[in-house]
Amino acid sequence: MRGQISIDLIFSIMLLLLVSIFLSYSIFSFSDTQLVSYVGDRAESMMDDIENFMLVSYAKDLDIGYKLKPIGDNYTIIIKNRALTVVNSPIHILIIPNNNGVNVIMPNSTLVNDIGNKIKIIVNINGKAYNFTKTLKVNIVNVTS
Repeated sequence: MRGQISIDLIFSIMLLLLVSIFLSYSIFSFSDTQLVSYVGDRAESMMDDIENFMLVSYAKDLDIGYKLKPIGDNYTIIIKNRALTVVNSPIHILIIPNNNGVNVIMPNSTLVNDIGNKIKIIVNINGKAYNFTKTLKVNIVNVTS
């Protein structure tokens, strides 16, 4: 009887050790796919917010400001034909309604090839670039610096 109890105790300790090793590995290992998924969610959320503000601005005839916060090492946001890189500090953009859609003011932005009625975000993390694109439901008339 005494030997049986000690063998059961050893098996239960080994089972607890195996379960704790598995749980600690799954909790503390944050893989690249999880990181890309997290960054993708933030980029998609930001693009949805900008589109929603554009729709509200156009529908309600309001000027709306939006603060772009840093993601990862840095990211570049491209709206129509303007690119703006956000590095360490937040940058504000302004959305102004127009008869045919909205105008967007992006300070310190640069001209790039026109991507149409889309928003594109390129996030750089540890030297890798991840691209996220969204087609907008509101017309972007003009983007200025």
